[in-house]
Amino acid sequence: MAGKQQSFFRSLLGVCVGIASIGVIAAEEPDNDAASANAAEVGKAVSFTLAPLHDRDYFKVKSPGAGTLRFRVTNELRQHKSLHPWWSEESGGEFRGGKWDRRVAAGEVCVFAVRSSYYDFNEVANDEVIEGVFEFTPEHSTSEPNDTAETAELVEAGKAVSFTLMPRHDRDYFKVRAPGDGTLRFRVTNGLQQHQSLHSWWGEAGGNEVRGGKWDRRVEAGGEYIFAVRSNYYDFNEVTNDEVIEGVFEFTPEHSTSEPNDTAEAAEVVEVGKTVSFTLMPRHDRDYFKVKSPGEGTLRFRVTSQMQKHQGLHVWWGEAGGNEVRGGKWDRRVTSGEVCVFAVRSSYYDFNEVTNDEVIEGVFEFTPEHSPSEPNDTAETAEVVEVGKAVSFTLMPRHDRDYFKVKSPGEGTLRFRVTSQLQKHQGLHLWWGEEGGNEVRSGKWDRRVVAGVEYTAAVRSSYYDFNETTNDEVIEGVFEFVPDALPGEPNDTPEQAQEVEMGKPFEVVFMPRHDVDFFKVTAKQDGILRLRRLDKTEAHPGLHPRWVREDGSALEGSWDHRVLAARPRIFGLRSSYHSFNESASDLPVTLMAEFVPEPDAPETGDLPENARAVEPGMPFTLALTPSYDRDWFRVTAPHEGRLELRFITQPPGSVEQSWYRPDSDKPLAEEKPKVAAGDTLLLGIQPRGWSSEHILQAVIEYADGAREGPPQTRRWTFKMNRSPPAP
Repeated sequence: MAGKQQSFFRSLLGVCVGIASIGVIAAEEPDNDAASANAAEVGKAVSFTLAPLHDRDYFKVKSPGAGTLRFRVTNELRQHKSLHPWWSEESGGEFRGGKWDRRVAAGEVCVFAVRSSYYDFNEVANDEVIEGVFEFTPEHSTSEPNDTAETAELVEAGKAVSFTLMPRHDRDYFKVRAPGDGTLRFRVTNGLQQHQSLHSWWGEAGGNEVRGGKWDRRVEAGGEYIFAVRSNYYDFNEVTNDEVIEGVFEFTPEHSTSEPNDTAEAAEVVEVGKTVSFTLMPRHDRDYFKVKSPGEGTLRFRVTSQMQKHQGLHVWWGEAGGNEVRGGKWDRRVTSGEVCVFAVRSSYYDFNEVTNDEVIEGVFEFTPEHSPSEPNDTAETAEVVEVGKAVSFTLMPRHDRDYFKVKSPGEGTLRFRVTSQLQKHQGLHLWWGEEGGNEVRSGKWDRRVVAGVEYTAAVRSSYYDFNETTNDEVIEGVFEFVPDALPGEPNDTPEQAQEVEMGKPFEVVFMPRHDVDFFKVTAKQDGILRLRRLDKTEAHPGLHPRWVREDGSALEGSWDHRVLAARPRIFGLRSSYHSFNESASDLPVTLMAEFVPEPDAPETGDLPENARAVEPGMPFTLALTPSYDRDWFRVTAPHEGRLELRFITQPPGSVEQSWYRPDSDKPLAEEKPKVAAGDTLLLGIQPRGWSSEHILQAVIEYADGAREGPPQTRRWTFKMNRSPPAP
């Protein structure tokens, strides 16, 4: 067993906590590939569990006739935000991603797969049971089978159409003939209740798709045009959707407002200071404007109307020749007489994608002087500032960045701190560069510095800031110098790890998301080293630990680790990637490294090789620490039967367990494995999502016959994430 486990463990080195849950396979496993799909029958209920993100379950079902097969979720999902399905052939070739239904022939055997949506952020183990049923319909669903341009449904302008969409990837095609020269537009006429949004595009009669994201297009009399519509990729309601969508193709002899300025060449000529108005179809529709600068300074476009339907806009500038530059900037530096092209579209993050007639009004404004802190948009044009003196600047959302150059007064730490209260920007992102412009230390609000050296810092609005309308908010801040390192700094690499004492609290200040701080601790004897968080601050909702081995590899996500006497152990900590507080945080996190002497602890070994021996029917004690602690037990069956784990003390949350044969790295599929007299099994137990340590009592007993006590909370087995061997 040791050889197999060694190779198995090596394959897991460097696997981070974010993907640790990928290896968690539900109780109905191993149906995680098409070859081992569960057999299901049409009309009979099925149930399964999914580990978030990448876990997938496969089902094999035979069609009773020619028509449509559909999978429908029948219970209300509470933990999974959404699901993603696809179909494949019995041979395993996968196709039709995102479809909850498919056309079938009589007797056809199909494989259906489902996983938790990539947009489901609950990545801890999930015990939620999902129930559903495969349904067969002899006739097509509403408006089917118009799933391709070649089979587009022929419709007439001005007459109502109706259709249904399976979430995400299902698309329906329609063919419509233009009654004259002008504009064809599709308009949804009923209120959508289940679909959050729709996405559309146009194609030619030959099937070539153009004009993605446009609800209208220019047409010529007698021309046939293909229109396609699907549920938006950002629509998180991915369970089966029977909502009937109604709409109509409308023809307008004249252009829509401000059309046809859809290209730089056809840009509408406007003047500085005069109001312009336009309409945007959601997502990919863009309108171009051409404006001439009255002097040298800054040109800015400002939205003057109150937008009710569009959540955000995205803009960029181009030259008169059409070259696009300065993506995401609402203003730009101009010279006298310069002709600039300005383009605007609805934000990709604008979820209202139904037809939108909202008129947007705005004005091009000219300022002879720079905007605050402009034009410091590159490292080469960075604004020179002084330590301790206030700076102010404005940011256009998302891609605008401002650069500052600051000289260190000594050796220590430079930090940028926002001093104003942000009202419109949800978050900021900062990174540092060297004097030559090379950018390093992404996401860090502070950095180690030496005396007399100039450092470049850049700041932008967070990618998670969805307010993309023009933003005049003035942001104020200051560069501060600290001669001594901040708590935990400058320990940003394992080589710079800060020494801490066992059993004594220590503090660390995290810059959100990407900051990692390393520490070194030495145990006086062999045992288990455990990290424990002591503070209750809400600044960092989650922390992620890693242990550095002597060969430089990392063990991710574990709060405890086996250590040997007198051998320093290095561990790193960062704020969770899912912590969205990206402004500078001065709130320290307090932790402590604890030592648990192995012989006296209820804690068992964290490796299968040193699993603790227990006897069936004899209660035992185990201590489980938050999230990623794993305890291993060895049990030998005195007689034939089925074994099961039962908790005498009710666990505070989800508990995952896995049964193994000693000579195999593959978990047993049964939740209550069958054993013969003298068989030995290994049992791994791990908590999921716990916030503190708990000492529990449990018992391994035979499942045959009735038993008393609280119900068992587990519903999971493992396929990976077994703890690696001690160094």
